[in-house]
Amino acid sequence: GDATMAKEPSPQQMQAAMQQYQQQIAQQQQAKQLETIIEKCFTKCATKSGEKLEKKEQLCIGSCFDVYLETNKLVQEALVARGQRA
Repeated sequence: GDATMAKEPSPQQMQAAMQQYQQQIAQQQQAKQLETIIEKCFTKCATKSGEKLEKKEQLCIGSCFDVYLETNKLVQEALVARGQRA
């Protein structure tokens, strides 16, 4: 009978699946971006090789990271604002 045949997903199910997929892609992109920021800040700030970061290196990395996050936030807000005007 009909019970064994696969049903077509509803438009709502399709939309929910697409949203979940887009969220996963966005999370992967954010993780990659975070990795890049950490690498750049570490390269910029960690001047001595050793087992531990010095206090000034830690502060530099923290400050560098904050600048990247603040910049990213401003860019996201600008893009959202631009999208609302379009």
